[in-house]
Amino acid sequence: MTAPGVYEFDDVRVDPRRMEITRRGVALHLEPKSFDVLVFLIEHGDRLVTKEELLEAVWKDTFVTPNTLTRAVAQLRKSLGDDAYEAKYIETVARRGYRFLATIRVQPHSFTLSRPVITAQEAAPSIRVVAKWRAIGLPAAAVVILIGAGVPVYRVWHAAHPTATSRLTVTQPYRLTVGSSSYVFAAPSPDGSRVAYSSDQSGSREIYVRGLATDAREIQITRDGQMNSQPAWSPDGQWLAYTAQRSRGIWIVSASGGVPRKVVDVGSDPAWSPDGKRLVYSSFAGALASQAALWTVNSDGTGGQPLTQLGRPGGGHIAPAWSHDGRLIAFVAAFAGSETGVYLMPAAGGEPWLVTSWSPAGTPHFSRDDRMLFLAGRSPSGGGGLLSVPVTESGDPPAKPETVLPLVGGPVGQLSLANDGTATVIIAQSAPGNIWAVDVPVGPNSGSASPLTFDDVRDTFPSFSPDGRRVAFTQLVGSGPPPTSWVMDADGRNREPLSIGTSESIQAPRFSSDGSRVLVAITGEGGPSFGWLTLSTRQVTRMSANGWSPLGAVFPALSPDDREVAYHIADENGVPNVWRHALDTGKRMQVTFDKEAMTFPVWSRDGKWLAVVIKRGEDTQLGVVSRDGGAVEQITSEPGQSWTGSWAPDNDQMAFAGSRDGVWNVYTVSRRTKQIRKLTNFGDSGGYVRFPIWSPTGQKIAFERATPPKGSIWTMKIGLN
Repeated sequence: MTAPGVYEFDDVRVDPRRMEITRRGVALHLEPKSFDVLVFLIEHGDRLVTKEELLEAVWKDTFVTPNTLTRAVAQLRKSLGDDAYEAKYIETVARRGYRFLATIRVQPHSFTLSRPVITAQEAAPSIRVVAKWRAIGLPAAAVVILIGAGVPVYRVWHAAHPTATSRLTVTQPYRLTVGSSSYVFAAPSPDGSRVAYSSDQSGSREIYVRGLATDAREIQITRDGQMNSQPAWSPDGQWLAYTAQRSRGIWIVSASGGVPRKVVDVGSDPAWSPDGKRLVYSSFAGALASQAALWTVNSDGTGGQPLTQLGRPGGGHIAPAWSHDGRLIAFVAAFAGSETGVYLMPAAGGEPWLVTSWSPAGTPHFSRDDRMLFLAGRSPSGGGGLLSVPVTESGDPPAKPETVLPLVGGPVGQLSLANDGTATVIIAQSAPGNIWAVDVPVGPNSGSASPLTFDDVRDTFPSFSPDGRRVAFTQLVGSGPPPTSWVMDADGRNREPLSIGTSESIQAPRFSSDGSRVLVAITGEGGPSFGWLTLSTRQVTRMSANGWSPLGAVFPALSPDDREVAYHIADENGVPNVWRHALDTGKRMQVTFDKEAMTFPVWSRDGKWLAVVIKRGEDTQLGVVSRDGGAVEQITSEPGQSWTGSWAPDNDQMAFAGSRDGVWNVYTVSRRTKQIRKLTNFGDSGGYVRFPIWSPTGQKIAFERATPPKGSIWTMKIGLN
């Protein structure tokens, strides 16, 4: 894993480690894939590189059209001042590929590990970071950043918090890992000399450790194929706790390798106490993240006890971190609407209090003096970056995060921090979610699946029009503009925007029974609400408070007659159940009364039944209940996750997203016979499928599919002076 040097040709300088390209000393802003194409061409400059080879190298395991490569090369030529017809850098060989023409000079890297802090005067204002987020690994466990052409502007930050009197400094980051494998969930050792991480280079995600020197040797710690991630160092640097996704447990292993031992049967997000005697962790292990609570356990696996209770606060309790003095635990409450954010609580137990309602992307980290919390995510100004909030006491008002390190373009994530201030972040290439469709064959065989969209962001929430000719969906870009909704032909052509000229978020479109409008979720200055978007005029009409109150409701499903929505909502104890709500009268009715969780209702085509997700431990199953309530019939029973999608026109078959042994695919099941059929054959355990929607003709199912992102590790130093 020795990194290449810096490539130079003419007045152009290309640094693969920093993902930086300059021309005449000025930074060029390339998209990440265009940068990767350039580096690949340079590294194979002694020969013709075919289009197929480039597509495989740069877009590995991702379906893209050749036009994607053409656009990347066009951007390269424009930035380099090259010409396709009189090429001096990139030559096109008709119907074959490309050849790099310039003479390359290779220079060694000029930086060392001990780098001075960059001050505001020293930082070049033209350099920027383009960032996007994508969750990887366990759902809702972490979010990653995508750094484009350049290095972030780092500047000295003067603490404005009343409890923070020191000046915060951040050094320029550098890239630690290179190559085609993915590196995620990085954590520096307490002394900042090593880093542990999860990588898929062996074919299954395993735990590795290496030093921070550029030529440091990598040691593979685990080899059991259990999709291991989230390594956490013990305070003495001797042990690693980590999450095994397939076995759903938390394990401990020597940081130099050896035989792991299991300490928790079900859980994730382990974090050590400062004395190394106990672990705090989240109970989430793949089912409903909104049902997670925090637990603590001795490092030998004994003495497990709950730390938080469901509903106090609302939402799933994930991403815990211990303060350095051992007095407090910070954690994130997510997936419950208004109560999401970062909380603090006594490590010995007690009532949590809200520090900030801003939800970070990943785990919060205490500063070395325990007076601040560092967060990674979207800043209040709309960009991404490293944020901070003061560590407050119970009863203090929640704080608004301050941006310590602005990263223009989007949120950041998977920040981890060592005692000496060494920090790591994960930088990931784009792992888009796109809308796919699969044929529903007659008989037991699988269908033929193919993409309908080819975007490098997330396309999600597909919905068929009543005649099956159109598909509406939402596009989530992760940063910059708010989510938007679109409509296209069922074959992916003739795409048009649904939301035009608005700064509000317009999401999750659902066609009305006559196809003239769509029900949408709206987020903006007026607060969260739902409304009708008329297709002919693109006008949005918000629903009145009497007709619909969205607070706390999750994924409302529109009834076939457009008169009701069904949704799930958690009670005061944090237990979600299914409700119905009449849009005209405002009348509400509770449909299920489960003691664990029943969620994500979906109407049958005749409006008589609701398919629901039943949580049992860390498995989820499909169930069916009458729209008027009553006993819930369980339809599936296989271990894993079974998440509702939609009903077939026959009111018997149901499409669902199913995870079996950590791999997500589209399935169908018959309510009458309970026979399950697997429609897709995806094999990537880091990807997922969501929201399978059956077409009104019964011949196709549209769904969202995302492939695993490819991540690399970058490191920097955060100091308090």
